[in-house]
Amino acid sequence: MISAGNCLAFFPLSCAAVLDFRRRIIPNWTVLLIFCCAILNIAAGALTLQEAVLGTVVTGVIFLLTAMHRNGIGGGDVKLCAALGAVLGLERMLFLTVLALLALVIGGKINKQDSMPLAPFAWGAFCLLQILTIIL
Repeated sequence: MISAGNCLAFFPLSCAAVLDFRRRIIPNWTVLLIFCCAILNIAAGALTLQEAVLGTVVTGVIFLLTAMHRNGIGGGDVKLCAALGAVLGLERMLFLTVLALLALVIGGKINKQDSMPLAPFAWGAFCLLQILTIIL
């Protein structure tokens, strides 16, 4: 079953994906709303505080270190993925990250682009993860 926080996180994540695709920017308000969805998940018992913190810290550090060494990942991508880590927890966030990055690499090769926005791919992976949660 999908938690209320995950359902609600779909909307700010959708806004972040569209804005990242069009303007290559992820507004802070979308990240803040996703963190609020994580708080809702914790309050509802869908996720423990430890799972949310671990998801945020590990994901945030991985993306921050990557951003420091590669120009393609921006601060908005780091914040967005840290917020998604809070909503999903570490295990699901790592699955989402693998799916999103795989799709990003394949999409970049097909379109022959060196730089592509991450948020639309994170959105697609998030949606797929929610569908898998319903099915399985």
